[in-house]
Parts: sequence; structure tokens; C-alpha cells
Amino acid sequence: MAEQHRLGKPSVRTGDIEAMLSPDGDSADAIRELATGGVLVSQGGLWFVGSSRLPFGLGLLLCDRLRKVESKSRDVREEIASWLEPHTGSDFEGLIIEYALLGALRVGAERVIISELLLTWINTQNPRAPKGSPMERRLCAYLPQAADAYLEVSYAR
Repeated sequence: MAEQHRLGKPSVRTGDIEAMLSPDGDSADAIRELATGGVLVSQGGLWFVGSSRLPFGLGLLLCDRLRKVESKSRDVREEIASWLEPHTGSDFEGLIIEYALLGALRVGAERVIISELLLTWINTQNPRAPKGSPMERRLCAYLPQAADAYLEVSYAR
């Protein structure tokens, strides 16, 4: 559904969701679970991805897409930029990039992907954030998982 939203179709019908789900399961139960969990929101007979979940889905899609492009830094940077182009607002973009970064760390993506995501994520943040801000804490928390990417980014700055 995040891919549908990215393509300019933010809503889907119940039948579309059922087609996306496993044919082996009970689609009504799955849809009910997605709705009660806040992933899906019903509005006027259509379903939308919950606004708090959309950046997560778009971030995971971006991570997946980056793993398929050539691993040249320029190609990765261009793909990230094209992915963010339709989205406005640095907070929303920052969340998409952060979730893409977390996904890339989780699947052990190539260092160039992690480095470019890290640099892009840092660039979406408020440079005047106070010491000890949530962003600073998250930045420090990711360091042990990607020390080589942090070093690469520090040289790029």
C-alpha cells in the first residue's frame, strides 16, 4: 500500500487489500487486525495507510529499491533524491530516510547505501537541535551498528 501511495494512489478498496494478502489466510481477520493496529484507516469506503505508519512503509520500500540499484554513490544518491521528490516536509522525509536506514542496517546492505542514507538523514535534521535531543540520541544509538558508514560520512562533511 505504501507503493500505491508513492504512485499517487493513496487509497485502495477492500478487494485490492484482499488481493495483496496471502490467499491461505482469512483476509477479513487480517484487515481487521491491520485496522485495529493503526496500519489501515477506513474513510468513506476506502482504506488508507495510517499516517504514522506510512513513512515506515515508504522507508522499507526505499531500502529495497536501493539494494537493487548499482552500488555507486552517485546512483544511490540520485535514487534517494528521486524517491523523496514527491514528498514535502523535512520531518516526513526524515522519517522515511531513518526507516530506510534502519532497514538497510537490518538486512546488511552495502556500506555505500548505509552511508548515503545516513548522510541524507543527517541533512534532513535541524542543525540547531539542542544537545541531548532525541535526534542526537538516535544518531548515537546507530553508531555501533554502522561505525564504518559514520566514518565515511564524517570524511564527506
